[in-house]
Amino acid sequence: MKFLVLIVGLLLSTMFTMTPVRAQDDMQYEEMDMMNVEGDLEMPAGNSSEKQSERLRKMRVALEKRNEIMIRRKIEQLRVKQEIQMMRQVQRAMNQTMKEMEKI
Repeated sequence: MKFLVLIVGLLLSTMFTMTPVRAQDDMQYEEMDMMNVEGDLEMPAGNSSEKQSERLRKMRVALEKRNEIMIRRKIEQLRVKQEIQMMRQVQRAMNQTMKEMEKI
């Protein structure tokens, strides 16, 4: 009985380990350019027909947008921090003024 369970376990483990390899091989063949019967090269539809310079341009634009958003966030954080500091200074000044008025 233990021997049967061991064999079933080994079979299942080999099936699960072979599946990703097959999927990876299938994906590799799908990415390859195909030639039809007449010998003409068929370019797959999608991003692979895009020129590298076009992809780099798109990537650069996306990075610039992301950097701009990050800079705006950082500026907003600094602005809020400075406003809080100014508010505390004004509060201290008003408290000092109130204390001086109470002394009179």
